[in-house]
Order: sequence, then structure tokens, then C-alpha cells
Amino acid sequence: MAGDLRMETIYKTTTISDRHIQHGYCEDGDFGEIVLVGASEQEAPLICNIKDYRVNQTLRLFQGSYYSDFDRWNNKLFFAEKQGRLTKRTALILMVEERKNASCYSSVHNAKYILVGRRIYKEWCKKADLTITQTGNILFGDWWSLNVEPYHINKSNKSFSKKNFDRILAQTKKWIAKKNNENRRTKIYFSYPKIKWFSRGFVYARFG
Repeated sequence: MAGDLRMETIYKTTTISDRHIQHGYCEDGDFGEIVLVGASEQEAPLICNIKDYRVNQTLRLFQGSYYSDFDRWNNKLFFAEKQGRLTKRTALILMVEERKNASCYSSVHNAKYILVGRRIYKEWCKKADLTITQTGNILFGDWWSLNVEPYHINKSNKSFSKKNFDRILAQTKKWIAKKNNENRRTKIYFSYPKIKWFSRGFVYARFG
């Protein structure tokens, strides 16, 4: 069964910049690697699905990092036309294609992927770096947003967890409602992601 795959390295290759090949540079951006590891549902458990106006992604936790099935550069699922139908062989072919496209002058492609069942996920960030952030403009504007993203130096950051998300969302909704009851010319528009949580076979949904 596809879901019975145990942890194994399916593909691993080093990527080298054209700058190093041509001129011998040895800076951080000149070397990288592309890795694909097969993992079981137990080794890379589902954490949640996050949906907002930008993304619709599912996260898994594997060896201290969150892995996502969403490609932010192209605004779609990674390998969208293949997801849900992948095997080790077809996933390996995709990684070879990634390697072919990895060449660049000074900043090489550096990525870690996992294959769980028949779907591929790419490392998004370390578990400790994923945070709940808030930003907005209610003094000269009329919007406020709550997001889930890697640590952002210019925003408030709280560690990402179901408990923290539910607490912060409830507090922020209450604060927005209070502000909207004041004598404002326009109401504040509040946006936040919809999260479906997965834990021990149960689904916890937060759809506001």
C-alpha cells in the first residue's frame, strides 16, 4: 500500500551554481541540494489544512520541520497535475527534472521534499519558526489581518499551535468588534485563515 512507505531516501543530489563552475566562488548560495525522502503517515503526520485568499495548503510535520503541498511561487499545488497519483518512480522522475532546472548563476535551488502516500510535500520552515502574525492599518485605513507564516521581523509573532491560534483569533475578533462599535467612519475588515486541524484521527475545524 502507498501509505505503508517507510522512511527512505529516494533521491539526493548536490546543486552547484554556474558562478562556482565558471569562477570558483564558494559562497553560501553556490551550493545546495535536492532531497526526496519517502515517509509514512506516522513519520510525517498531518497537522492541518490552512486556507486563505492566497493559499490552500496542507501541512505535515517531519523531523522538526513543516512540509507543505503548496507552491507559493506559482500559486498552486506542487506538481499539481501529478499529486495524488505519484509513485516512487514518478516522484524520482520529477526530482530529476528539478535537478535539470536547478542551474543558475549565483543562488542554486535548495529543497527538501517528502513523499507520503502518493503526494509530495516541500519543506516550508522549521517548526519553531512558524508563527501567528498580525498586521493592519486602522488609524488611516480600515483593515486588519491575522496570518500563519514563518517568523516576520516587522510583525508580532506567536508560536503556531491550535491553542494559540484559537485564543488569538477569539481575542482579535473581540478587539475588532469593540473598535467597530466606536465612532468610526468605516468598519474594519478583518481577514484570517480558515484552519482544519488533524490530530489522532480526529478533525478539528475552525471556520470562524
